[in-house]
Amino acid sequence: MRPHICASQTALGPAIGVRLVIHISKGVRVNTATTFEQRFMTSDFEAIGRKYAIRYDFPEARPSRSQPVLHGQLSEYTLDSGLRLTFSNVRVITTYESRSTGEAALFVCLLLKGKLRFRIHDQVFNLEPGMALDMSLHSGQPVEVSHPAGQQLHTMTLVWPGRSTTPHTLLEQLVPFETERAPALWRLPSGFHQQLCQLDPAPAQTLAQKLLIEGVALQIVGYSFKHMPANRTHSRVSSAEAARLYELHDLITVYPEQPYTVQSMAEQVAMSSSRLRHKFRLQFSENLFDFIRRQRLTKAHGLVLAGYSIEHTAHSCGYAHTSNFTTAFKRHFGYSPGKLMRQC
Repeated sequence: MRPHICASQTALGPAIGVRLVIHISKGVRVNTATTFEQRFMTSDFEAIGRKYAIRYDFPEARPSRSQPVLHGQLSEYTLDSGLRLTFSNVRVITTYESRSTGEAALFVCLLLKGKLRFRIHDQVFNLEPGMALDMSLHSGQPVEVSHPAGQQLHTMTLVWPGRSTTPHTLLEQLVPFETERAPALWRLPSGFHQQLCQLDPAPAQTLAQKLLIEGVALQIVGYSFKHMPANRTHSRVSSAEAARLYELHDLITVYPEQPYTVQSMAEQVAMSSSRLRHKFRLQFSENLFDFIRRQRLTKAHGLVLAGYSIEHTAHSCGYAHTSNFTTAFKRHFGYSPGKLMRQC
């Protein structure tokens, strides 16, 4: 039996714990972890690509098998439930791209820091910190991932192969959902995002540590299925609509302070106002104006840290009244801009 592509291969590149993956393919029940902190070279990718039918490209690298690509820590857990959870915190030294046709009933990539670009058929998904992308993996849905150089990339990936040789009471109930699922982008709850950023990826030694890791994996599955109804299809947001929505998304990210109205944005993406609100939420799992407010407050946080006054920050981020800005800031971050300023 050919082993499934592990999460780290699909989202990051180099496989980790190859011996562990081979054990899984033979149906051995394990609950263990493998951790590496090292530098990965282009030659490492070549060997893994041949073994697991993954194609790697290094568009900016010199034609050398000893070109460094990644440096950092990779940890992989294979749990009794059959779930495979991979932590990575690496420095991307050389830009690389991967193309995989692995198979899994559920694949989830959670981006904690850095940026990734996924391409599935004619759809492009740009992940930013605090976002997740889930889908099923199958031969008819190749996954291409771009990993830009010069960034610290902190991710978690989860794979549920499907019918497991180690049944789990909850996961057994997911077997009817083993159908081809369209990719979907969604945002991590802020508290869960913070929890994952603080999670220690070192191999679990105690029962308590193992239970915590298993719990995190099940939480990811739960959030994924919360955002992924069984009847999701590609047709809900066409590729042309997605392209226009991404243009609007990028514009708001760069210029959040602009006085956006639903009418002007709808004209820009050639949709009705109601269709824009509906399609934006489908594509990004977030209300359009919630996204605008979040981008404004993120910019405001940076301005306050840079020493700008609260009044200047409010006006620079699209707020006409300082009181409204202060209320929104405190509701979003849990503390006032004045308190943040005093801590600088």
